[in-house]
Amino acid sequence: MELAAPQTTNADGRCELLLYDVSWTLAAVHALRAELKTEEIMEMVDDAPTDPLAREEFLRALYERGRRFSSAYHLLTLEAKGEPLITLQMAKAIKVTGRVQVNGKPLAKAFVTIGSQPTAIDQLYSRWAPELTDHEGKFAYYSVPGDLDRARIVVERADGNRFLNLNDIRSKTTSAGLDFQFDTKAKDFTREGKL
Repeated sequence: MELAAPQTTNADGRCELLLYDVSWTLAAVHALRAELKTEEIMEMVDDAPTDPLAREEFLRALYERGRRFSSAYHLLTLEAKGEPLITLQMAKAIKVTGRVQVNGKPLAKAFVTIGSQPTAIDQLYSRWAPELTDHEGKFAYYSVPGDLDRARIVVERADGNRFLNLNDIRSKTTSAGLDFQFDTKAKDFTREGKL
């Protein structure tokens, strides 16, 4: 349930949120800023190069920029309902890449979610969305920064979904962000609903 209508900040990065007069026990403020607005992307597409190779490269780079964002979260307290000013520190999303293999072969069309130990904020906002692997078992997306030490891999099949939860995972730091390599075994996946 929203406690206030969404707002856009002004040129000074400020806005005023008026909380609805409702009872609550857990609430937070969430700020999100995309690197590019939709209107900016559309204008850039209109001005894209006409040469097919140059256009393809341009659109690939534009797609990448269009996925980048910064965000911030601030947990409210009941005592702070009348707090006059909340300052949010925006953090840039980090690029997460990786590959999933099962028994040495790429796992295509699997949903991969990588995240941190759940916090109170996670009860309010879904900060870790699943990403689909390609035909080579690879995935790439932008994520809210954090410890990123947990992963869930879900494979949808006609005879029932299979999943694998991994804890204490490690990544390799690259110039672009973080890279995860999952070499798994089919026997480690559990069928959903199985006790």
